[in-house]
Amino acid sequence: MSAGYRVPPIVMYERKDSRWTLKDKHMIMLHQWEETRAIANQLLESGDHTLLVDFDSHLDDITKDWTNQKLNAKIAELASPANGNV
Repeated sequence: MSAGYRVPPIVMYERKDSRWTLKDKHMIMLHQWEETRAIANQLLESGDHTLLVDFDSHLDDITKDWTNQKLNAKIAELASPANGNV
């Protein structure tokens, strides 16, 4: 994800006439996209994204916390009003 990425990196389809059609990503409005993008960039720059543990990794090593409490606390800190977010 680059810092200049203004459109959310998603692919969205909608059901029309019994078919799935690709929706124009420029027509999708996601709430708080700018704040989400800024927090994701901060996590990438700080290296904190490496704290993310999926459940499969937990099964390989049960000492890994798949609930991601440390990462969730970091995200909550970055999203707090004290850091300019609402």
